[in-house]
Amino acid sequence: MVTVANLLVGLVFIALGIMIKNLKWYRIISGYNNMTKEQKLKVNLEEFGQFISFCLYLIGGLFFLGALLSHLKIPNITPAMSLAIIALIIFMLNKFKEFDLGYRKPDGTLKTATKLIFATIIIFFIFAGFVYLSITSSPKIEIDADYFQIEDLYAVKIEASDINQITIEEKIPKRIMRLNGFNLAGSLKGHFELENTGIARLYVNVNNPPFIYIHTSEGLIILNQNDRESTEQLFRKLSGEF
Repeated sequence: MVTVANLLVGLVFIALGIMIKNLKWYRIISGYNNMTKEQKLKVNLEEFGQFISFCLYLIGGLFFLGALLSHLKIPNITPAMSLAIIALIIFMLNKFKEFDLGYRKPDGTLKTATKLIFATIIIFFIFAGFVYLSITSSPKIEIDADYFQIEDLYAVKIEASDINQITIEEKIPKRIMRLNGFNLAGSLKGHFELENTGIARLYVNVNNPPFIYIHTSEGLIILNQNDRESTEQLFRKLSGEF
């Protein structure tokens, strides 16, 4: 699903680049319609349109690359893409010095509104990268003789006396409904209703089996790590402790 979304977003950016470069739709460039006739005469729209198109093609290419890396199950795609797009925004800001588009004051400094727009965009991508890492990273597990605890967005602490059985499986049941949780890039965290199982807590990446099943008096917990060896090692540690 994420791969398809990346492809669609990439196509949108490339289509916008074609509209500006080949169809001369300069009016879709932010700020162009607000420029005076005098400002429009000062700007080399042909050159500026080519620059904007280049940036749009580059962003579209980044999303295509993200789709490919997602298909290949390469981890931490979104943070890397966010950093690349932030770098591109900074490059665009620097390049804008060559064009008089009404984004700057007479002294050449950026207007406050322009700063706020670009700051908002940068903060958004930084936040998106942070959220992605929080959702897709393996849950941190604390194991004690009397309990084990999952330290995550959906933290839970289970007493040893409440654990009935711990098994390891190659598959997880089919998901019927997400009740309170996240589903992003194959990472499932939170409460889900599962087929023939009922409600369970999931802390898994479905692309990286196996999965540890922890049956407790409070319900089922399914978790894994980002690679098979780490998951099997965690299973042995949990089984030996409880």
